[in-house]
Amino acid sequence: MDRNSITGFILIFVLVFIYIIYNQKEAEKTLEKQGIAIDSVDQTAADNTGSEAPVINEELPGPTQNEVLPDSMAAGLPVLKPLEKLMQGALELDTIENDKVRVVLSNKGGSIYSVEVKGYKTFYGDPLVLFGNGDNKFGFGLPGKENYYQTDTFFFEREGEGFSISGNDSSSISYTLHLGDGQDIRYTYSLTGSSDFLHFTPEFKGLDRFLASRQTKLTLNWQTRLRLQEREYKQERRYTEIYYRLANSDEVEYISGDEVKGEAIKFPIRWAAFKQQFFNSTLVADEPFFLSGTFSMLTPAEDSYLKYMSTKLYLPFSGENEVSYHFRFYFGPNGYSHLKSFGLGMEEMVPLGSWGLDIVNKWLIIPVFEFFSRFTQNYGIIILLLAIFIKIILSPLTYKSFKSSAAMRVLKPEIQEIQEKYKGDAQKIQMEQMKLYQKTGVSMFGGCLPMLLQMPILIAMYRFFPASIHLRQAEFLWATDLSTYDSIYQIGQSIPFYGDHVSLFTILMAASSILYARFNQQMTPQAGANPTMKYMPYIMPVFLIFIFNSLPAGLTYYYFLYNILSFAQQVLFNKFLIDEDKIRAKLEERKRKPKKKSKWQQRLEEMQQMQQAQKKQGRKR
Repeated sequence: MDRNSITGFILIFVLVFIYIIYNQKEAEKTLEKQGIAIDSVDQTAADNTGSEAPVINEELPGPTQNEVLPDSMAAGLPVLKPLEKLMQGALELDTIENDKVRVVLSNKGGSIYSVEVKGYKTFYGDPLVLFGNGDNKFGFGLPGKENYYQTDTFFFEREGEGFSISGNDSSSISYTLHLGDGQDIRYTYSLTGSSDFLHFTPEFKGLDRFLASRQTKLTLNWQTRLRLQEREYKQERRYTEIYYRLANSDEVEYISGDEVKGEAIKFPIRWAAFKQQFFNSTLVADEPFFLSGTFSMLTPAEDSYLKYMSTKLYLPFSGENEVSYHFRFYFGPNGYSHLKSFGLGMEEMVPLGSWGLDIVNKWLIIPVFEFFSRFTQNYGIIILLLAIFIKIILSPLTYKSFKSSAAMRVLKPEIQEIQEKYKGDAQKIQMEQMKLYQKTGVSMFGGCLPMLLQMPILIAMYRFFPASIHLRQAEFLWATDLSTYDSIYQIGQSIPFYGDHVSLFTILMAASSILYARFNQQMTPQAGANPTMKYMPYIMPVFLIFIFNSLPAGLTYYYFLYNILSFAQQVLFNKFLIDEDKIRAKLEERKRKPKKKSKWQQRLEEMQQMQQAQKKQGRKR
């Protein structure tokens, strides 16, 4: 490998480093743009009733009283006696479950009390509960003629019982709130055994007589605390965001940051999701769609929860005596292909990168990864097969790079002659070298450009491994979870820029980079002629130890394999495919053939000749 090839490798690592730093700073930039506190006042209710919506009594722990959704009991306004009775009762819970989820429903608000995703565990082996035990608030805000009410403060009457189903069986349970005078609210939850969705159908009867006049929309409030599921909560928080899809396009947007103040979306919304690193809670609106919505996020100071999420979604209401809506909840993993099968664009919640990196992941990495997954569930072996596959498809570029390096080695004696002959005249040396390259057809960048073309795949891997649900809790060798860092030793305290652990895959990756660089310099001594170029391949791996120590083990393992396979590939090419004697003969043959200079080469030589002439005149003076 010559100087250009080493330059290519260095550029790859530098760009990977820049890309990693860029991604780490994105959340901070978004935070500065989006505000510093959660907004919890229902502005729509304020517009419709002439006063601000009151504040909830049973607030979620963490935010202050002003940072949560309102409650009718705190308004200071009179509550109708019949409705006051509906706000008193005993909490009753019912469990419904299918093959995918276990959902606990509450008679208070007739809403979802907790959700457990089946088939998954937290990093510490507990059942994977997205939220529970009062973490979730869900209900409609109703600006009545006498007051502003929240349906989650009322006790509903249950109709039916909890159930457990599987396969193609289906069942449902309903909760009804009798407001009096023929005014009812009824929620129905339906599950099919093998379905990924929990169907939710709210029905309103006599709402036109209950609500204040001129109501054109209903407010659906959803507020929840998301629990930690993974070992590295800082990284998990980084990937905890709000996603939504606009109803009139395929566009999927997201909101990120530590604190986001009531970001308003003024366009119809098809679905909204509270997304974590590997799981999401999504509410899908089938016709009619949400008219608009506002979203808020707050990161607690303690690490007991990931984030507090809040959304207000507005539904069309035209004053009908009876009206119903149909929604679907999805509580489950962020598997790209699985989410894509829904046809809702939910797969866009899986962060696969930008700048075209998502295309590499969607059309190359993920299909190949899932293809190998058909034959084995050992994801360490799958990553090895993926690395071999990538090396094979890139072998034409790699071969071109090695062949260009061999040509530079062949020309080395002639280049040294030029340097000796025109010693001290850098411009003349450059001009003569250009002539030599032009005669022999050797490109100065032949070894560098093919390496740079591999860069998108290497960076795409950086986005793929932290986002792949397949690698979550996948064990391989000493790594207990390929989606997070491996640790062979806990230091006991955090070292700045390094961490509190020792990642063996990171050390192996850095060591293999150093050995590969050493091998290249022995193969091509001219690559180490420049002191800077000589030591740079050894300096970069040291920096990578700090950069990659806390990155997923699957990623550092892949980069380690990349180095080993590169070493093997170079030995294979140099021993069996690249013959320097044949290359030398071919270059000599090209020298004898007349070459037509391109206009750019002619202009370059003319400029160099003019500079030489000006330098001579300057000496005479």
